[in-house]
Order: sequence, then C-alpha cells, then structure tokens
Amino acid sequence: MPRKPELSFDLKMMIWELAVEVGKRPEVIRNQLDAKLRRLRAEEKSCEDTPDVRTIKRVIEKDINELPREFVIARLPPYMWSLREDYDELKGLASIQQRPTEKLALAMEWREQLNCPPPELIFLDSLGRIGEDNSIALKQDILNIALEDLRFNVRVTQTTLHPDYASTAGRVFWELPLDGSVKLLCPVERQPHFQELLASLTEDGRQTFSNWKFVGGKYLVACMRARKTIHDQAEARAGGLVMVHSRIGRNLGLPRPPSHLNAEFGDLIYQLSIKCRRSPNILQLIQGLYDTRQTGLFCELVFGPGEPLATGWPGEVENWIDLHQLMIKEFSQSEVISQLMELHERILGLEAKLKTALNKIIAEEP
Repeated sequence: MPRKPELSFDLKMMIWELAVEVGKRPEVIRNQLDAKLRRLRAEEKSCEDTPDVRTIKRVIEKDINELPREFVIARLPPYMWSLREDYDELKGLASIQQRPTEKLALAMEWREQLNCPPPELIFLDSLGRIGEDNSIALKQDILNIALEDLRFNVRVTQTTLHPDYASTAGRVFWELPLDGSVKLLCPVERQPHFQELLASLTEDGRQTFSNWKFVGGKYLVACMRARKTIHDQAEARAGGLVMVHSRIGRNLGLPRPPSHLNAEFGDLIYQLSIKCRRSPNILQLIQGLYDTRQTGLFCELVFGPGEPLATGWPGEVENWIDLHQLMIKEFSQSEVISQLMELHERILGLEAKLKTALNKIIAEEP
C-alpha cells in the first residue's frame, strides 16, 4: 500500500485550531475538518483529503510537540501553545525573547519623539504646576495657512512647512520638578522599561540626553519670555496710536471702537519675526496678506483667513499694519529671537547625536 502523503503545514494548523476550539477529540475534529476541506476543495483552494482519526491524533499529540520551541514562538499564535506539553516553559522562553522586541519598539518610539518643535509653534503662557508633567498643543503655522488659503505656488508654500509632530500628538512636553527647574520631556520616558533603555546608552549618550532636557527647559522658558516681551511692547506701542485716534474720534464725535488690539496681533509678530529671521524675504511676501473687514462703523484688520488682529476706524487700520510690520522687522533682528534660534539649533544638534546612538541600538537588536 502506498504511503499517504505528509499533511501540509497549513492543514496541520487547521487541525490545531480546531483542537483549541473543541479540545483534543480526534473524531469531532475530523468531522469539522472534513466540512471545511469540502468547501475549500469546491472553491479550488485545497486539494488535500481529510486525514483519518489516527493521523489527526498524531498531529495534535506528537507533531506539535516535535516542533522546535523557537519555531513555535515565531510561527504559532500563543493560544495554540497550550496544546504542547511544555506550555509553561514555552511562555517563559517567549517572555525572555520578547524583551529585545520591547526594547526595539521603545528605542524607535524614543527616536521619533526626539523632534523638538520650532519656537514659532510654541505659545507658552505659563510653566504649569510644579511637581507635574505639563504639555501644550502646538500652534498652527499662520503664515502657511494664509499662503495655502490664497493658493500661492507650491514652491513658496513648501518653504514654510515644518516637520510632522504626529509622534507627540502635536504637543510639546516638559516636566517641572519640585526644585522649579524646567526640563524638556519625551512621553516615552514615562514607560516602564525606559530607564533600562537609557542605561544601555554609553555615558556620553546619557549625558547628551541630560543636556537635551536641560537646554530644552531653557528653550521653553525663552519661548515664553520672548512672546511676553513682544506682547508687552505691542500693547505699549499700540497704546500711543489708540490715544491719538481716540482724541481725533472724540473731536469728530465718533464712537469708540469696541476693542483695539487683540492677542493675535502680538502672537503673529512672534511667529513672523522668527520666520523672517530665517528667511528675510518673507517680510516682503507678507505685505500682501493683510486685509480689512468692515463691521459697521469700524474695520477689523485680519491676516489671511485668521482671527482679527485689531479693530478701529478705517483710517486707523493702516497705522496698525505699519506698526505690525515694523515690529516684525525689529524683532526678527533682535537678541530675543537670536537666543531662541540658537537654543533650538543646540537642541537639534543634541537630538542628532541621540538618534545616532539609538540607531545603533536598533540595528543591533534582533
């Protein structure tokens, strides 16, 4: 009698699947397997015959136990491991083998989060609560939105784009220890095995990460102070314009506008002065992005599709534009913005070193 052909691995997997569902009952397994194979043969997806009860018993009692443990861990789903006699040992071995995988995933996640956003996306009003982790959502690039809204050519628009910050959900994170210091934070630091991963870096790598946190803290404080300085100066300098126009309005018997300077006025100076520092030609580009909206007796000054920057009489709006552009030009050349740019460049350099170290760990992991 010719020897029956060996069952394919896919067919053995079907048998083990059924053994998990109905237990190690060869007769029941054969009945259900036969129905499945009939359907597959009808659909021309299989040409194998249904094995007999004796063969099925051998598959679930012998064949699965003869597979190498490493093969089982790699190829069989964990719920099938219970069919083996060494199930407990198999779980322990799998746990040991999975640790490098966890380390690899953690290293890759850390590498993705080493992506400190540029200062124009960080609108920080306060440092949050001492002793806690803090975060804020990154602001949109107002200039980029305005350019896209007006459908400027793609080449110009792309010069204003920033890297994607999806790995941190569009947020910047920092910790504020009880000593009041500010330190930049990667969310991955709060995961259980992060300290083990950090310890696997060289001493230079660990020091680089410590520097990243420290310089990052100085950077966030500098962002907050720069934005406040710009707002304070905008309000002070706008106050002089308000007094002049209010005096004229009273002499003409005109009502006073409901508001004058909005927070967006200073926020846009903050963003655009940084961008103009990188690309001075942007200052000329933005001149065509201001617009006015009539609201009764008054006019609103807007930039692109954004919120109103200021409200005043029609003749007052031109003064708002002149002041806004003047402050952008002045701050783009200021020491305040220089400090932000220098700190951000230092952080990017530290991130590059850390990513190199993490790339080495990732390459060495199995």
